[in-house]
Amino acid sequence: MQIIYIDVLFLINFIMDIFIFFTASLLYKRVSFKKIFLASFIAAVLSCMVVIFPNLEKLPFNLYYIFLPCIPIILLYGKKNFIKAYIINFLCACIIGGITFNFYYQSNFLFGSEISLILTISSGALISFFTYLFLVSIRKRFLLLSGEAYISFDLYKNNVSLKGIVDTGNTLYTAFSKEPVIVVYLDEVKKFLSTELLNFITEINEGKETLELLNKVCLIPFNSVGCKNGLIVGVKVFNVRVTRGNKIYVHKSAIIGLSGQLFKQDISVLIHPDFVN
Repeated sequence: MQIIYIDVLFLINFIMDIFIFFTASLLYKRVSFKKIFLASFIAAVLSCMVVIFPNLEKLPFNLYYIFLPCIPIILLYGKKNFIKAYIINFLCACIIGGITFNFYYQSNFLFGSEISLILTISSGALISFFTYLFLVSIRKRFLLLSGEAYISFDLYKNNVSLKGIVDTGNTLYTAFSKEPVIVVYLDEVKKFLSTELLNFITEINEGKETLELLNKVCLIPFNSVGCKNGLIVGVKVFNVRVTRGNKIYVHKSAIIGLSGQLFKQDISVLIHPDFVN
């Protein structure tokens, strides 16, 4: 009869979950390590529940193991695009967990004795690294949109990282200095803006004439298909970094135009072509 120690089971699951969630977050959406740590802790506890309550394994179609990752994944990414996040995490779990434990059992067979837990965990870390490289290469070769890019910048001493596209249709420039404008979905940066600035943006969007804050922001005229002419509020950001495929473009500063309209699901930035030329 095999003896399973609950503390060892928890530790292995906890560390492996960190590897899986961290790798998946690099592939899908960056999250803080605190969230990864908490999600891994919850996932490890739920895994140990099977030992404490063996009847959970008797649920039809392995439902417990299907629903087990749901709570940690929702904690990490929220309910939005849950299916996509679930598939990415499930794929990482299959590759990392499958190869790691296959290595563990094969090593036990070859050496005739149980290998060190540290060696198993170390192999898990190494496999996670190669899994990330493999999936990134597949994504770039077969799945990457031609205009897909990631951008980060400093807005009022807050670092913001967003996903967007390099939009060849974005021909916006500031009125006098002729600086290219990056259009950003307002909701993505709203929490970093002052109440005064948010009220100013609301007044501009409502077509009210106001001269407040013009010494701190700029107004950018725009004209789009199916939309009347208008103005969007622009603010200056610093330490701009655009990542597109294997290339990284760095700029000291840029103007972002704050738009109240979501361009497309998962795309919250329209990057001006000048920033990748």
